[in-house]
Amino acid sequence: MTPDEMDKKIEFILHMQAQFEANMSQAEANTNNLRVSVADLKASVATLAGVVRDSIKISDDRYIRLNDQQTNLAEEQKAADERSAIFDQWMIELAEAQKFAGERSARFDQKMLDVAETQKITGERLRELAETQKVTGDRLRALTDAQKSTDERLNALISVTERHITGPDHLSRP
Repeated sequence: MTPDEMDKKIEFILHMQAQFEANMSQAEANTNNLRVSVADLKASVATLAGVVRDSIKISDDRYIRLNDQQTNLAEEQKAADERSAIFDQWMIELAEAQKFAGERSARFDQKMLDVAETQKITGERLRELAETQKVTGDRLRALTDAQKSTDERLNALISVTERHITGPDHLSRP
């Protein structure tokens, strides 16, 4: 593997880690937005519960004070029942939204576990790569030393061969 290829692989790994960090930031932002939405929804439900409670109290007060207006009280009770039905429907929708949020949270947790596992594997591969790089460097040094020794022996052989061919009267090549 050439140094350029190694640099490209390292650059790719660094890019993937940066992308992972960006994805994590986005996931955190999404989680925070979901928390704010749930808090707003809880406040709305609390306000709505107060309104429903107040409406029922008003209806009860009118019933006690205005016994002779039984018809009007029945209409007010019907309105209160409709609001209660709407509230019940909202509660059902809230439960469904909470279930959906729970499922999304579970999927998010699983994806986070998957990412952690991937990072663990990447770390192991990087350690293996570093060890392989070290072994390659050691082998390259050994090969360089062997090449130097081979060159020295080859030069000695050339020198001996030239002396043998030219005889003792000629000077050998420097």
